[in-house]
Amino acid sequence: MPPRLGAALEGAERLFDLPLPTPAERGALARAIAEIEAAGRGAPVAAIDIAIGKLALAFPPVKQSEAAATARLALYREALADLPADILAEAVAACIRRCRFFPTVAEIREGARGPLALREWQLGRLRMLAWRHDREFRGEKQ
Repeated sequence: MPPRLGAALEGAERLFDLPLPTPAERGALARAIAEIEAAGRGAPVAAIDIAIGKLALAFPPVKQSEAAATARLALYREALADLPADILAEAVAACIRRCRFFPTVAEIREGARGPLALREWQLGRLRMLAWRHDREFRGEKQ
């Protein structure tokens, strides 16, 4: 993404104070939007298993039967399947730093809340910049 548009993802400026994207930058905006949308899809089972494995290594083992452990893993897989893999990994890392015991699904999801909100905010800004470009270059000024 061009540096001046990349600043739109980091800055707190109002979108209408940012420079209007050029036609050449519009393609970069479309690619960035598609990339963020693709990253927003739920984590594959393998990524969830890796995250749970890291948690299992970081915290003392819980005495439970094989059936209970299998059921717990299935529950965590189901409850975390909608989180993007990178955000899940970030939330697990935060839980490892913060929690004293194996985290609940709610604690993991709490750790994902901030990164998810940031991603949605960035996606909204990119979509707005694309809309501004499309409106301006189609002559739909008001």
